[in-house]
Amino acid sequence: MASRRQQWWPYLVVFLLAALPAANTLIPTVEHDTWWHLRIGKFIADTGTVPQTDPISRIGQDENVPWRAYSWLYEWAIYQVHAVGGVTGIMWFRTLLAAGSTGAVFAFIFRRSGLTPTGLMVAAGVVVLVMPMAPERPWHVTIAFTTMTLWATIALRDGMPARRAWWLIPLFALWANLHIQYVLGWGVLGLACLFPGQASRRQLSVLLVGTVLATIANPYHVHLFEVIWEYATQAAPRSLVQELSAPDLASRWTVAVASLIVWAVVKWFGRRPVDGFELGLLLAGAFLASRMYRDLWFGALAAAAVIRDAGEESVPRPRTRTIVGIVFAAFLLLRILNSVGLLADTDYAAAHAKKYPVHAAAFLRETRPPGPIFNDFDWGGYLAWELPEYPVSFDGRTNLYGNERMTQSYQTWSVEDGWKTDPDLRVANVVLAQKGRLFETTLREQSDRWRLIFEDDISTVFQRTAP
Repeated sequence: MASRRQQWWPYLVVFLLAALPAANTLIPTVEHDTWWHLRIGKFIADTGTVPQTDPISRIGQDENVPWRAYSWLYEWAIYQVHAVGGVTGIMWFRTLLAAGSTGAVFAFIFRRSGLTPTGLMVAAGVVVLVMPMAPERPWHVTIAFTTMTLWATIALRDGMPARRAWWLIPLFALWANLHIQYVLGWGVLGLACLFPGQASRRQLSVLLVGTVLATIANPYHVHLFEVIWEYATQAAPRSLVQELSAPDLASRWTVAVASLIVWAVVKWFGRRPVDGFELGLLLAGAFLASRMYRDLWFGALAAAAVIRDAGEESVPRPRTRTIVGIVFAAFLLLRILNSVGLLADTDYAAAHAKKYPVHAAAFLRETRPPGPIFNDFDWGGYLAWELPEYPVSFDGRTNLYGNERMTQSYQTWSVEDGWKTDPDLRVANVVLAQKGRLFETTLREQSDRWRLIFEDDISTVFQRTAP
């Protein structure tokens, strides 16, 4: 009996660990950026092509601003899900996305470490980092595909024949149509070219070149590299957008990833000969994790690749499909319990009305005061979806608006120096504002220029009465 318990308890721990990020998928509101993803998906479905210029913002329509839908396939897919299942469909889509990325990471960890105390502790640390990634976002594709690339690269360095890794080439072709962070996969393969282990450097280099060429198989071809450069060089988003900013040193996320990396460094120092690939991986993970919240998971994944016990070769490994199956079981069970009303809130309409300007959008749709509209970053995506007749002044696509416009928008909503000269505000005839923000309070005081025409618990709408 004791032997049977010893055999099954690690699988129960895996299930419980997977249930933590699964619980985070039960938040009853659609994520901010999902709305503009839906709008772009609708554009693709309606026109049968991808946009070359921005179709949903005021500057995009007035100035014919070039913009590339770098996640076009994801946007088309989530729009199709919404068209069939509405918000409920998106919630199930979220569960499947998060289960896929979590399943890939767990399978990688336990296939390397086995269901040992070390493996379970590493998984527990990684769970802390993947929990904030629960919302429906294309970054789940990058988490899963980066894990798969790292897994295959390690196997190649350990002597696996190169022909067994050629599937990475079509993987990168798919990746480039789903999410822009496929560059992380290039980094992993490039590092292996520098430190090939038992693999052939020439074959690794050919594989790397093949994956680079594969990413050109998208509607924008090499122009997608320009988007990568935009995100890499824009400074304003990293200081103004939380998920793109450097993590707080005192946050539990930072403590978790730092603990894993320190653990991995200790393991690395204790091995001979030292492995340059592992060191490079840890340095890259530490750099990216310290640079922005959104990449904390990569630091954890890098640490998980290095942490392993001596004598691990003799530890039995669970089957990949077993681990992935347990993870999906945890995610699906919680989603089913939620859908029948046993967990969390399923009144999606009420939840959205507390987070987004649902009633203000309905008011504008009915009364149709003349635009343009002026809105903030957080609600731009929602308005782009709900009020296509009012091209938004701002939304979550930071690469479209650039450093200058992002900084100006922040200064305006914070009523800092220069806010009165905001070019988007100066041409606006309607302002939709979050109630209680400093800018909204300032507009109330300017009754000679702005008239309050709508108000509810979370939002206000002002109409210009004078220049």
